[in-house]
Amino acid sequence: MANLTTASGESSLQFMSLPPEIHLLVFRYLSFPWSIHLKLTSSYFNSLLPGLSHQDLLQAEKSRYATFRHLYACRCCLRLRSADQFARRMLERRRSRGGRDARKRFCVECGLTPRTESQEARYGRGAIIDIQGVLYVSESADGEGRERDFRGSGG
Repeated sequence: MANLTTASGESSLQFMSLPPEIHLLVFRYLSFPWSIHLKLTSSYFNSLLPGLSHQDLLQAEKSRYATFRHLYACRCCLRLRSADQFARRMLERRRSRGGRDARKRFCVECGLTPRTESQEARYGRGAIIDIQGVLYVSESADGEGRERDFRGSGG
């Protein structure tokens, strides 16, 4: 990459020509969502820059950006996901944004996926999952959920 020249004729460095150590230092000072935007600019930055930790995601979900877009942290897949990716009980009371048990929140996808080969999923077979007012039931061993209308059934 060519260096830029200032109006006075002096040569200046471009950001990409700086060493990786400097890029990492700059990254430390970026707040969410700018840290994520930098990771997404190129494969170089995506591989160089560390992903956000669960604690970072919990802090990020309190940002105006995440609040406006209804994004919440999942402790299992370490992603910010939209509210419609979580069961209602994962977004209420102690597990709400900033709640004392928010660190225990997990998305529906992670809840339906077995943790290891020997363990069952967090949502077991027959679990009723309320996602934005629509009730689903987990019916198969592989964690597939199926929508079921419980209105008017007395339960």
